[in-house]
Amino acid sequence: MMNYYSKLLPDLLSHSNGAIGRHLNIKNRPLNDYLKQLLSSSLGDKNCLMGDVVFEPTFGWQTAIPTLDDLIDDLLDPELIKAMDMSNGEINQDYRFPKSSRPYVHQQEAWRLLSQKIAQSVVVTSGTGSGKTECFLIPILSDLISQQRQLNQPLEGVQALLIYPLNALIASQRERLDAWTRRFGSDVRFCLYNRTLPYWGITEKSNQVLDRNSLWESPPPILVTNATMLEYMLLRKTDESILSMSKGKLKYIVLDEAHSYLGAKAAELTLLLRRVMLAFGVTSEQVRFIATSATLGGTESEKQLQQFLAAVSGLPLNRVHVVKGSRYIPKLDRGNLQYRQATYQELQTLDKDKLYKALSANQIAIFLRNQFIKENNITQPKTLLSLHQVLSSHLHEPITIFDTLQWIDLLSYAKSKEGQAFLPLRMHVFHSILNGVCNGLIKQDTLIGSIYTASRGVYESNKVHEKADLQFSI
Repeated sequence: MMNYYSKLLPDLLSHSNGAIGRHLNIKNRPLNDYLKQLLSSSLGDKNCLMGDVVFEPTFGWQTAIPTLDDLIDDLLDPELIKAMDMSNGEINQDYRFPKSSRPYVHQQEAWRLLSQKIAQSVVVTSGTGSGKTECFLIPILSDLISQQRQLNQPLEGVQALLIYPLNALIASQRERLDAWTRRFGSDVRFCLYNRTLPYWGITEKSNQVLDRNSLWESPPPILVTNATMLEYMLLRKTDESILSMSKGKLKYIVLDEAHSYLGAKAAELTLLLRRVMLAFGVTSEQVRFIATSATLGGTESEKQLQQFLAAVSGLPLNRVHVVKGSRYIPKLDRGNLQYRQATYQELQTLDKDKLYKALSANQIAIFLRNQFIKENNITQPKTLLSLHQVLSSHLHEPITIFDTLQWIDLLSYAKSKEGQAFLPLRMHVFHSILNGVCNGLIKQDTLIGSIYTASRGVYESNKVHEKADLQFSI
């Protein structure tokens, strides 16, 4: 399908305009005509219902040279590798991590730091789909599995606290933890401890604690929770057994979505963690703190994240390390030089297997691709209007927004023999909600309300795919 964004955006705008008109159902004819005129604005117009579209380059992440198999004994426990390989096909294949696969560079770096004998703390900052969870969960499981084998008995007492800001994020870890611990049964268990955890279990699962009474009787080594439940756990008499049976055992504290802790919230978290360490009978020097964060951009933000984790943990800066995910941007070969100055009309007639080579030599295609790439192979998002302006200037002729979208379609559609898109992109569309439309009727103003996200040629989990979904802004 050659036309993707160039079809998706006008369709989305048309459906949105129609939905708003039907919802308002204005009976006054002059006002209704005015609304239709206001909503008929095209993409890029001042009064358009959609804001300026943002395109985010999504090249794959840099992979390390060694495979998981090569890291056995050096960084990872062999039994964990077998569990993640899941060659028997009995467990959800979405969480299969074949032993022949190569981890991302930032994953291997995080594993190396967290496996050191002297506890080191880590901030993992990387984009969506970069495997941030694997950065901390794999070394934690590797450590626990190794311990269990040496002790030759089930592990009891909390060693890893995984703190998530939302219950939905807590629930999202269930399948992954189940997939990677099922092999070990009751020897290495986990519990998702939030307000939904019942007091009595209806079903039983050897590797997962499914009710509070079982949790109080025998706390598992992995406890996934949130700050509120952690606060209650320090106060409630019923939770006292969790603390007493975990004294001196806590080794890992994970803070997911660290960038969401700002101001007073960060101060409260700092005090909470101090109390947690006192209750568990450990010091900050004994604990490996791990924080994950989306990429915020720039070295200053990385320094701020490092300072944040040092502050909440009470550790010196030299014990806190920033691990950053980096995109791998493949270099283009010379391509087919006969298409060096080819137009869109000439290129869009080519077969898919010839298109990538043609674009690799085409001046316009390379120019547009380079708009997303800064020095040192750092990528940057670009808006549709900015791309339209630079392309118009480059071509020395007037073109429409639709023409620019067709070029974007062409570049994200073309793939090499290895399946790598010429320019993999994720599109974010900012769209006014009803309040914004009502404001626009009065004072020609708009209010950003929702975000529509679509991707093409995105490289995630070693698979090229396209997707579209509706999200909401904060």
